Amino acid sequence: MFLVRPAWVRLLAGALSVMIVAAWGTGASAQVLKKLSFQELVKKSDTILVATCTQRKAVFKNGNIVTRYNLKPSEYWKGTMALSSEGEFQMEEMGGALEGPIPLAQAVPGMVDLAKNEETLLFCANQKAQAQRAGVKAQVDPKSPYVVGRWQGHYTVFPHPESGEKIVGHASLSETPGSPTNPGTRATMLKLSQNAARADGASSGLKPNVMQRTNDRLRARKLAQRIDKAAARAKAEREAQAAKDPTAADEIYQYEPLSAIKMRVMREVNNIKH
Repeated sequence: MFLVRPAWVRLLAGALSVMIVAAWGTGASAQVLKKLSFQELVKKSDTILVATCTQRKAVFKNGNIVTRYNLKPSEYWKGTMALSSEGEFQMEEMGGALEGPIPLAQAVPGMVDLAKNEETLLFCANQKAQAQRAGVKAQVDPKSPYVVGRWQGHYTVFPHPESGEKIVGHASLSETPGSPTNPGTRATMLKLSQNAARADGASSGLKPNVMQRTNDRLRARKLAQRIDKAAARAKAEREAQAAKDPTAADEIYQYEPLSAIKMRVMREVNNIKH
């Protein structure tokens, strides 16, 4: 019997790894994404919500790789979603990575990439209606919501490392070592919150590690300083743009407090109704 050595398997897997660049929902030519204003983002959205990604899985579908996300809403700012008995809804996004002996990956321009346990702010519209407007057949579940403007309608929600106030991070705005959207920083923030919960949990029976808590505070302070500086710079840039174009005053800036964004969204939704 001929046996394939593990080294050969790894070599074959690496040689056959594929990166496919495709257009959203068409499998044809790439689409140029239009930059949406804050007002357009709100108006085009059927549902605006804050939710947590509880599960993600990449599968083959209609000759493409599709990533399925299970999301559990915590806040609705506009509209609602039909939920399962577990209080979740499913969203499909073109693109993703399949694990296995021969890994395959498909990248789609503007694709939304959610991490498991990530809390996110989403601006969503009806998938079927979007496909009909584009004159194409949707390659994902027609019942799945469509993220308006692709990456423009997705913001990652994080607690500020020191104050705990919820802020938003956007990978397209900043992908630096100090950015919450950076995978390494995500892991750091998760560990900090886990250590804090373990130290404060009276029912856990675990005694706080003084050295660990000190290290956590130092890391949180360093990360908070990076975020605060970036947020101040981004806010100043928005104000400078607003001086030239008043509509820019409502644009979401990097690391802006979630509560401030909610107020503007609710105001815009109310303006649309009237």
